[in-house]
Amino acid sequence: MSYLDIPRIHFAGRFFTDPSTINNDGNNYNPARSPLALQWNPSGWGTFKFENCVVKSAVLDASGAVKTAAADDPIIGATVEIGDTMSFGPKLVDLDPEWQSSSQIYGLKLSIKFAGEEWIGTMETATLRDLWLARAPHAQVMTRSSGTFQSVINTVSFTPVGPSTSAVFNAWKVAGLVSIRFVTYAYDIVSHYGKVVGTLGPGNPAEPRAFLNARRLESNNLAPTRGPRIYNSTLFGPAPFKVDEARKRVVIDLGNAIPETSPGGPRVNLGTLKGRVTPSPPASPEDLGAIDYSQARYETTAGVEELTVTAAQIAILKSKPLELWADQPFVRTILSERPRGSNLEVAETTVRLNPGESKTVDIFATRFGRPEPLLNINARLTLGGLRNSTGLTFTVVGGRTDATGRAQIKFTGSDPGKARLGGDLDGQLYLVELDWGIASPPAANDWRARIVVKVYDTRAAVASPKWADVQDIFAQYARLYPAMNTLVDFLSHSKVQNAKDRIRTTMTYPESDARFMPVTRDLSRDKRDLILRWIAAGAP
Repeated sequence: MSYLDIPRIHFAGRFFTDPSTINNDGNNYNPARSPLALQWNPSGWGTFKFENCVVKSAVLDASGAVKTAAADDPIIGATVEIGDTMSFGPKLVDLDPEWQSSSQIYGLKLSIKFAGEEWIGTMETATLRDLWLARAPHAQVMTRSSGTFQSVINTVSFTPVGPSTSAVFNAWKVAGLVSIRFVTYAYDIVSHYGKVVGTLGPGNPAEPRAFLNARRLESNNLAPTRGPRIYNSTLFGPAPFKVDEARKRVVIDLGNAIPETSPGGPRVNLGTLKGRVTPSPPASPEDLGAIDYSQARYETTAGVEELTVTAAQIAILKSKPLELWADQPFVRTILSERPRGSNLEVAETTVRLNPGESKTVDIFATRFGRPEPLLNINARLTLGGLRNSTGLTFTVVGGRTDATGRAQIKFTGSDPGKARLGGDLDGQLYLVELDWGIASPPAANDWRARIVVKVYDTRAAVASPKWADVQDIFAQYARLYPAMNTLVDFLSHSKVQNAKDRIRTTMTYPESDARFMPVTRDLSRDKRDLILRWIAAGAP
């Protein structure tokens, strides 16, 4: 089960985030280098939160009817909030200045409450996916762009403990796990606010956390591509969907797919938007019904729409791609599945490793939504403009998927050798691409998945560390995140020494905890161990 299953709710409102931008430029990582490139928000805290978010609608039963009144379920109209204070609130973190398209949200605690009832849960770290650069016309790239975050939320508490007046809350109590996907868009770099819509539904521990393991529409499937794209600049964004055979519904998530005439404004006029599927030639396409894609509808359903299908149409969809077509300014297909229905996804798109560490990432292969067993998976390193090919080894375990369509890729890090900017930028980045067992770019667009791996440099251990051994780490942090200097002057030995217990506490939280420091999550194991040994020795 996933956020597209029932019962589900849809919310809308706005989000706030103020990442520090000094760390966006690799030249800023040397405290001795000047001038400092401040960019657009040099004093950011990296905070992420929702504001004025409200449950707009709910789908409560198999009919698929969208309910918009609290009389149908009191959760409709409930507030959706992110808990804790700004200091300990969730953090939005980029992987690296050379890779800013996989931002991650750490430490998010969500609260939904109404009329004396409240549900609270903690979201597992979510990574930005499907960054779409052409959602709306605007000169500023973040304002015209959008992207998605999907994860699961582990329930912390319900108030009251007994049965709820909300059928949704009662279903979540049974599931114990909630699946969430939300879309951030129309971000303004001056106010630091943007718009957000999202969907929550029952979760399933056996399903992937970070994506819908079903089917997918994309605009680039209309012509051959050369592989997984880092940035999507097409006219339409991708749309995951599933065929619910029991309910005879196609459930499509268009939350990050339809362009706007202005950021956060009305949708581009596409005329009539319909789903269709084409049986084997010479049969004509079969219409599956029209879709309301208006701005008002979008902010009510978060772009999640259902099409009613017959048993015969479901049979066709088992081997034929779904398409969405519009009739303005002319009749054309705007989104489609891959011709062979193939889809390759990975559980994690971002990996951090220290030298000597290993990590495995799950791979999922499906064809028309069904697991694809015994499929050969190719993995290759694409260096691009990066400067070092040493530091990472990887292999697809067993070389192919198992009977459930799943496989794993194992990464092992070693010392990259301070390859970037003379060692100012810690570690190295590696882009690993996975394809559907075809050595050359396939015309059927089977090549899909990618994983970005950051491997940190080795930092030599010091038996009895002194301030001189850790001073450069604190100095770089003070330069990159000046907002943090309002809490501790990281350039002063005495001030850091006085704060040593607080620093040790924050550095020993799990990285998934909002209180973990540094806020960037970009401190290698070796550097953290060095600081902790220095503090344990009294911070001399």
